[in-house]
Amino acid sequence: MDVHARTWADELGAAGQQAGEAAARLQDLLLETARAELDRRQDQVPAGAEPGALAQQAAAAALAAVIADLGERSTAPFSIWAAKFVMAEVSAKIAQLQWRAGALPAAGGEWTERLSRVAAGRDGVFGSLRRGVEQDLTEQQRMVFQTVLLGGVPVDVLALEFSSTRSAIYKSMFEARRRLADRLVADGHHADPLTGLPPDWPSSLADLLAVTPGDAGCEVTFQEMDSYVSSELGGGGPGQGLAAVRVHLGSCAACRQDYQGLLAAGRPARLRAAPRDYLPRVSIRTGPVRREDEPAVRRWPSRRRTRCGT
Repeated sequence: MDVHARTWADELGAAGQQAGEAAARLQDLLLETARAELDRRQDQVPAGAEPGALAQQAAAAALAAVIADLGERSTAPFSIWAAKFVMAEVSAKIAQLQWRAGALPAAGGEWTERLSRVAAGRDGVFGSLRRGVEQDLTEQQRMVFQTVLLGGVPVDVLALEFSSTRSAIYKSMFEARRRLADRLVADGHHADPLTGLPPDWPSSLADLLAVTPGDAGCEVTFQEMDSYVSSELGGGGPGQGLAAVRVHLGSCAACRQDYQGLLAAGRPARLRAAPRDYLPRVSIRTGPVRREDEPAVRRWPSRRRTRCGT
């Protein structure tokens, strides 16, 4: 734990008014980060949403997560570590808005048309993939394949629809890809599902069916993202110990979005400052405002290193 994190921990762990004042100052810092991230992702926010209110809600939820996890944090700078909770909460808020706005289309029969276009005229491959979707995938894997991989629905939105998590949806997506690659092998279209598709196949198929060994999964990537970004910002680049995170970021659009936001947040000097060096501009909120029909905000995992089953 760096010196700034220890200072924040001491202030937040104090009794009475001192802890409340420290929490208010920290929320103000998190609020600035949330505003910047929502501005960066403004094209994803549905029309009619109020970015200011979203930023307040995301900052309040991130503050609760930071305080809950403060004793088990990484060796990354406090600014990067704290900001990753903001990125996660902003993603959750945007997903909630998209979910309420009806961003999840019905799978229907359109998925076969999309799959045919992706197969780019390779009728034999299309037939194998269609049989694989219908016969080899579980119901959840089939839904994930049709809506996320073919329909372009964000993982976080689908997770809300089924009261699931980003990690669970990603696991289903990974397994669906693996099973469909196995189907292509069994039908004689491809030699090895782990070596990449033949070079003469369209890139759309490669993107659809990419299965990369050594994927850390969403949970581990979230836990290590601050260390990963800190290494990049330090100029040395992530080490071998973070190679699985690099693989995952190349495969998971949702985690990659959070990573890009954290990278953009950089190292804000105000977050590195000690609590007493910064005067609050907004008061602390008791928690995020949530509509009665809005799914509860996700709880982010602790620092336990539990690898996703990919």
